Amino acid sequence: MLSRRAVFTLGLSRLAEGFDAASGQAPAPAPARAAPRAPLAPPPAWPRGDPGLWAPIAARLPRPAGQHLLDLDEHDLDAASLPFGDATFDAVVSAFGPMFSSDGRAAIDELFRVVRPGAVVAFTAWTPLGVVGRLLRLAATHDPPPPGMPPPLAWGRDERLRQELERHSADARLTRGTLTCRFESCEQAARRLIAALGPLAAAPRQAELHACVLGVVEPLAVEEGDGVSVEASYLLAEATRAPVLY
Repeated sequence: MLSRRAVFTLGLSRLAEGFDAASGQAPAPAPARAAPRAPLAPPPAWPRGDPGLWAPIAARLPRPAGQHLLDLDEHDLDAASLPFGDATFDAVVSAFGPMFSSDGRAAIDELFRVVRPGAVVAFTAWTPLGVVGRLLRLAATHDPPPPGMPPPLAWGRDERLRQELERHSADARLTRGTLTCRFESCEQAARRLIAALGPLAAAPRQAELHACVLGVVEPLAVEEGDGVSVEASYLLAEATRAPVLY
């Protein structure tokens, strides 16, 4: 049932329409509704891959004891848009979160934003060397990233990564590391690597992609007893947030 106020308003509206019709004037257009507000940040470009293979790398990230730590890998978040206040944490760490976010540069900015001055930021990035670097290049050709979005490997190059860190810190440190991944066979390696890397897991034409991944893995695989191993190269980035100058 309409309220008295609604009936009164509806009556005035119809009276105005009748007046416009009698005078030959077109009725006044209804006010346009405000357009829905765009989201603050785009969603992640790729799904979060299976992190099981990368556990040894995550274990290398510094986790200062007794400090309020944000381990970004424990949350299903886009690193480029973190729902935390400024200077909330004593340290923040992530294995590959920035490079697989919707905006790598914004993600690095966010990591430094949510830690207090003097706090540690540490994360890793795959380099173009090794099996993962080659597979990420394959993913970029098989399923290119959205227009204007650099491929993940753009953040695995020393010069660019150091440049981004130095915008926030005076003591950026980059350390190269190698991860040896062991599998029962090249076939299993291809399946697990696709599942563990978001750009590959989200790519179309998975049967065709699997064959391409297998073609990358087989020449790099080293036989070890009853299985095979492949090596991946990464950078460990560590930096202390610079003090705020007033």
